[in-house]
Parts: sequence; C-alpha cells; structure tokens
Amino acid sequence: MTEIKGYTLAQFAAFSKAASRAERQRRRDEAINLRASQYEQSDWARYLKQLERDE
Repeated sequence: MTEIKGYTLAQFAAFSKAASRAERQRRRDEAINLRASQYEQSDWARYLKQLERDE
C-alpha cells in the first residue's frame, strides 16, 4: 500500500479496480466454501480432495 503514494490517478484507479476484483473473488470463494461445508460428509471430502489436487 505504501507504493501507491506515487501512483498517478490512472494507476490508482487501475489498482483500486484490481483490489475490488480481488475482494469480490475472495468473497465469492468464501461463499462457495461456506455452502460446500454443508454438504454430506462424502461430498465434503470429495470437495476438499478436489481443492488439494495439483493441476
């Protein structure tokens, strides 16, 4: 965050937009995980296994 002190207005706008996208994605992921935590045990285990896979 200290680096943004020297940003131009356009750079700051782009940074702000990217930060907003990242926050929306984090909230979306959190909502998905909260919903998935209500799965039946076998489905929940399968979901966790899928998250742990290397791609």
